Amino acid sequence: MRFLRPLLIPFLAAGLLLWLVVDGVSMTPTAASGRTEPAAVVWEQLEAQETVRVIVGLALPTFQPEGNQPNRQAVAQQRAAIAAAQEALVDSLASYQAEVYATYRTIPYLALEIDRAGLEALANDGRVTYISDDKSFYPTLSSSTAVIGAAEAWAKGYEGDGQTVVVIDSGIDATHPFFEGRVVDEACFSNPFANPDYTTTTLCP
Repeated sequence: MRFLRPLLIPFLAAGLLLWLVVDGVSMTPTAASGRTEPAAVVWEQLEAQETVRVIVGLALPTFQPEGNQPNRQAVAQQRAAIAAAQEALVDSLASYQAEVYATYRTIPYLALEIDRAGLEALANDGRVTYISDDKSFYPTLSSSTAVIGAAEAWAKGYEGDGQTVVVIDSGIDATHPFFEGRVVDEACFSNPFANPDYTTTTLCP
């Protein structure tokens, strides 16, 4: 089994948190009992390929979001428990075709690529609470303008004329018709960073 040092862990973790909320998944795993059935799409993917990428949740009955922890010591203890649970599961997959490509320090989840036999082992492992396909989400305008009530503001004549707006976001296309000729300045603050736990790379052009 191969264990890869994860890249862009902060961004992956943020994406995972958003995805779990969108997908309606509880962020508080409870002790697993019996078999944890993977999402149907995972089995469908294995019909066409030898391995599949999945997000796996681990049983950690005492888990609480770090914002609810009483002090730094409790945070450190929980992170250690998460790391130990991840390592134990990874060790149990040594005989399967499995590759870990992301672990998370603050939530009891990990992302890996695994074959059918390994997936069956995960499904029957009492430490596993959740198995789903790992999928990407991209920013869209399908709901964001409705959430902030943009249409209502435009209907009342509020169009932002004469105002300068600072946008902190994942990036924009300055040539898009929405922004063309309106951008007065821009900067990218995505810097490379490395420490023993993770490595990131800049997303700046």
